[in-house]
Amino acid sequence: MKKLDIFQDKVKYLGKYIWFDREETIKDNPYKIIAYAMRYADVDDYPVLLSLGKDTLIDVLSKAQAGWFDKGSWNFWHNMLKIENIPDLPIRECLENNFDRMQDTIDSIKKILKNDDRDDAYKIEKIKEILREGIQNDNI
Repeated sequence: MKKLDIFQDKVKYLGKYIWFDREETIKDNPYKIIAYAMRYADVDDYPVLLSLGKDTLIDVLSKAQAGWFDKGSWNFWHNMLKIENIPDLPIRECLENNFDRMQDTIDSIKKILKNDDRDDAYKIEKIKEILREGIQNDNI
């Protein structure tokens, strides 16, 4: 990130796209500022982003953390920079782990909806019961 020192004024300017984060959190992380600018910038600021250089923007994409990009900006910048194999958008590991743990709960709910011929009120109560159990077992 040392080479970004020469772009300090541009990175500071692009900081307007990360208004919600504390200054001390982002001042040592120019990649986060650039990533948010890549996500939210309007066309008028594209020249500022592009002036950082293709290598810098590719590096930002390769080091991106969950939440820095949305799917649209992720795909746009990979295509704009002519990166052929677009990797999956980074996601938070805790969410990934929760999805795995939730699968049993989801499967139980699917069974009720698919195989139980009882009325909807019964199904809803049964699903609530499964969800409460999932929460208690830390599966949701």
